[in-house]
Amino acid sequence: MTDRDRTPSRWDRLRERLVRVQDPRDPDASMGLLRQVTDQALEPGYTRAAARSQPRRRWLSAIALVLVGVLLAITVQQTTASAPEAEAERDQVLERVTEAEAQVAQLRADIATEQDAIEAIRAEALGSEADLTATVAELEAGTGRTSVVGPGVVVVATDGQGGQGRVVDLDLQQLVNGLWSCQAEAVAVNGQRITSRSSIRIAGEAITVNYVSITPPYRVEAIGDPSMLPGCLRGSSAGAWWSFLEQSYGVGFDVTRANNLELPADDGLAVREGRRLR
Repeated sequence: MTDRDRTPSRWDRLRERLVRVQDPRDPDASMGLLRQVTDQALEPGYTRAAARSQPRRRWLSAIALVLVGVLLAITVQQTTASAPEAEAERDQVLERVTEAEAQVAQLRADIATEQDAIEAIRAEALGSEADLTATVAELEAGTGRTSVVGPGVVVVATDGQGGQGRVVDLDLQQLVNGLWSCQAEAVAVNGQRITSRSSIRIAGEAITVNYVSITPPYRVEAIGDPSMLPGCLRGSSAGAWWSFLEQSYGVGFDVTRANNLELPADDGLAVREGRRLR
């Protein structure tokens, strides 16, 4: 009797069941577990909590939008309400500026009238004393009290490239002092007469002369000997200063002769104290 013809006993069937139960390689069971992990990545508790919080988030977003809208409406209302007041204040400021300008113009006209009267009284007092008249005229021209006309030189200075090539107040001070040292009789910078009371300073981004802002190019006029001034200026310490600026920073420095220059008087000069002569 062979093994093929032998009828399976009860022990054989029990052993076969045990082998089936212990076999871990069940494809259906493995695929089912993977599908469960993929479909239920989050715990059911988390899913339910997220679903409950969605309406709450929507309410919060709606409230935030309402608050933003209210704030914008209040801002627009305040801006609209204050616009007429701002316009009125602006008109008042412009009116005050106009009135101040008119007052300044009137004061200048009054000063000119008084100066003409003073000139007439002085001419009458001097009478025929030609020497004294000439002396007074020379002193007034030298101090900047009156305008002067004559030959001289014109120096034009311009900024170079970059921030370091910018002409500053110290550069113009050096130039003016150099012209005085070369026996210039009168000097003006951009139409501002230089006197013993003048100042050349930097104010913010601009240079001021006699407290008046000037901008480049800087035109420095000097009355004096036109045949001597250019060479003297180039050979002075001021000329060496500006030669360094030319070579190092590309600053422009041009000196030309002029046959007929007219330099204005310094409007800031006025008689503050006086003593009657006997």
